[in-house]
Amino acid sequence: MRVQTHFMFFLVLVLFSVAGIWRLSTMPDFQLFGELKHRAEIDDKWIALTFDDGPTPDKTEQILQIL
Repeated sequence: MRVQTHFMFFLVLVLFSVAGIWRLSTMPDFQLFGELKHRAEIDDKWIALTFDDGPTPDKTEQILQIL
C-alpha cells in the first residue's frame, strides 16, 4: 500500500511538472536566457529587424540585398 501511495504522489508530481513546463514554454513573452525587449524609450523612429535562426551567410546576403 505504501509503494502505491508513493507511486501516485510521483505520478501527480510528474504530471504537474509537465503541465507547468508546457504552460511556461507556450507563453509568448517567455525567454529562458537574457532580457526580452518589447520596446525602447527613444525619441527617433526606428525599426529593428532580428534574425532568430541566423545569420546564415547566403540567406543573410539575400535579405540584405532585398532591404
